[in-house]
Amino acid sequence: MAHDDEDDERPWEWDSHEHVHRLVPSKQASAKMRTFLTRVADGIGLYNAGAEVGWSPRVVDDKMRDADVLEMVRDAQTMTIEDIEAAVIRRAKRGNVQAAAMVLYSQAADRGWRPPQTRVAISTVSKVQVEVVEAARQTVTALLESHDVKALQIGGALDAIDATCD
Repeated sequence: MAHDDEDDERPWEWDSHEHVHRLVPSKQASAKMRTFLTRVADGIGLYNAGAEVGWSPRVVDDKMRDADVLEMVRDAQTMTIEDIEAAVIRRAKRGNVQAAAMVLYSQAADRGWRPPQTRVAISTVSKVQVEVVEAARQTVTALLESHDVKALQIGGALDAIDATCD
């Protein structure tokens, strides 16, 4: 597979047929299986790739239960990801700052390269009237003196008081 270092338009484009040829010995796969794997290697989802060769989702599920097919599908997907990673790395080496950041954040976290954290600052100013707080304290103290702690729990005396205030 030849990659041109100057291919800025679509650096992730590659020959999926070449990959599938390396993954699948010619005696091991039918034409439909080769097409299926080529489409998966092109980034098409399993069911859509299956539909392109006339397989229902159920047929695709049945085929994916075969350990050899599952391995070939995973290999095709892995090779696709590695080609994309290589393209991003090439762009980073040519000076593309976004590509460089992506490479560093994803592959050099152990060296301190981590994406900036999103920081959210929330500030608010609230006014509390001392009389209201004191009244609530007195109510809670009175309930504890006349009842037990259950009065302060859900469904207790405070809920009954709240219901009368609404």
